[in-house]
Amino acid sequence: VQSGKQVTVEGDISASGTYFGKQYYYTFHSWNGNNEDRMFLPLNSTTEASAVPTDTAGYQRRFIVPYDGTLEKLLIRAENATGNTSGSMWKAGDAAAMSEASVSDTVNMSAGNTTYTLTFSSGNTFSAGEVVSIAIHPTNDIDDAQATAVWLYTVNG
Repeated sequence: VQSGKQVTVEGDISASGTYFGKQYYYTFHSWNGNNEDRMFLPLNSTTEASAVPTDTAGYQRRFIVPYDGTLEKLLIRAENATGNTSGSMWKAGDAAAMSEASVSDTVNMSAGNTTYTLTFSSGNTFSAGEVVSIAIHPTNDIDDAQATAVWLYTVNG
């Protein structure tokens, strides 16, 4: 196998070692947002979401990334038509406060109960050990919503 070349395999693949390289990771989010303010997405459950205001990246709304990588996109579905909606990735390193690192494109979520994709293309990188969080900013009330974030890790061992 040559470096930089594509490998195509038909059939099963097995390995006795560890896979290194680019690996996708997904986080899943469900919540109820009853206003049009910026909202940080909960990570573990909707119960935790009600215990912390959605306008802050509290500890229930962030996690430590284990590898360097990027936030690729956010798929979001809301009960309501939220109008122009954007997303942002926030991060913090050691002894640093959370700060906005990247802003997605803006998507007009013109219909409720429809999945839309927010893409992140610049400033969306993070380093192993940093704390990250995702916020969205709809124009209108979002009500019940679900989202899937697509992260791309660079696993080097």
